[in-house]
Amino acid sequence: MGPVPRATGKELHMNVFVVEGPNRPGELARMAEALAAGGINILPYGIGGGSGRWAAAVVASDEEASRSALTAAGIAHREFPVLYVRMEDVPGQAAAASRKLAAAGINIELWLPVDTSKEGFTVAVAVDDVEAAQEVLGDQLTDWSYA
Repeated sequence: MGPVPRATGKELHMNVFVVEGPNRPGELARMAEALAAGGINILPYGIGGGSGRWAAAVVASDEEASRSALTAAGIAHREFPVLYVRMEDVPGQAAAASRKLAAAGINIELWLPVDTSKEGFTVAVAVDDVEAAQEVLGDQLTDWSYA
């Protein structure tokens, strides 16, 4: 397994992989097995589906190996650079952060919780304009790593 990637509000060092496909038994297993066979640890992930389709968003321990493993297994995927946003654990925090992005004309591609505690939570946020989002969310950007 490669080094655990880190990301900061100023420099992006981690991508999230999004896999989409038909919603049928075994699709998550197929993706997870392809990554495991490459010695890749799946860190935070989320899955969902509807209308006969499913999607998984995965932060993996080794981006190069993940890219290779998914491609070798014939699993179509997209990658997005992510910013890590820290918020207090009180009502309205997600609404406020997403409203800031919307007001700046920034589209959210992905919103994936990666860490939570009594004090707050961190989400990996992929957007269509990273530089603008860094400006808008500057005071909430944080370092995050799977440790």
